[in-house]
Amino acid sequence: MLALMHPRMSRKLIKFFLILLAIQTLIALVLFLFLTPYGTAAHGIIGMGLGLILFWNVIGGYIQWKIRDRVKAAWQAVRLDWRLKFGILATIMALLEEMVTVTMTNLSFLFGTTPAVAHITVSTNYLDVVLTNSVVLFVPMFFIWALILSRYDFSPNAVLLLWGTTGTLMEAGYGGANQVIGIGMWMFVYGLMIYLPAYSMPSAAERGALRQPRWWHYVLSVFVPPIVGIVPGGLLGTFFKFIRPPHYLPGVK
Repeated sequence: MLALMHPRMSRKLIKFFLILLAIQTLIALVLFLFLTPYGTAAHGIIGMGLGLILFWNVIGGYIQWKIRDRVKAAWQAVRLDWRLKFGILATIMALLEEMVTVTMTNLSFLFGTTPAVAHITVSTNYLDVVLTNSVVLFVPMFFIWALILSRYDFSPNAVLLLWGTTGTLMEAGYGGANQVIGIGMWMFVYGLMIYLPAYSMPSAAERGALRQPRWWHYVLSVFVPPIVGIVPGGLLGTFFKFIRPPHYLPGVK
């Protein structure tokens, strides 16, 4: 966490996780091509994970990096409170990420299986996923991050790393501790939801974030958004389940 306090170190950490992502992708590719039989659940899930890495982490990340200055200029021209714009843009990015994951689940036939056997989302229906299981839970957390950034001068790179860490821990809480092994992938699956909003916000002086975060602020920023945000997010998800009962895949609670 202390390394994040220096901009140069946060850049080095991002490079480290990019290298880790490349190594983990190579291992997954070997498993996919040679060690998991076609038509098995493992083969399908690894294939979907590779698709997520390709289309969201690699292509999506590269596009974000290339257009970030244009997005920043256009987004800052929108006459809304920057905190509201931060939450809206982060929600849009999360919705785009889930478009990739739901598409991967629906493409299970490419791996010789079916969504009932192999899936990386709780449903093949996009609205079921985002309204009751994933993005609906994130939205309050994004606005909590906006409040944090209104007081403390976290860099966009630090925000990516911190939310990526939060996302990895949430995946471990939902799918088991073994999900931490995939931190190279999860760091960018989640981090890229929030990087562009963080990059597009006004400067620290303009938004009144004049306090430099101390080391404990970095620790708290990993845990406070999910702990505080899970209750309103869960209530929203329950509301949508009530007005629009979802259809989850077999075995999904």
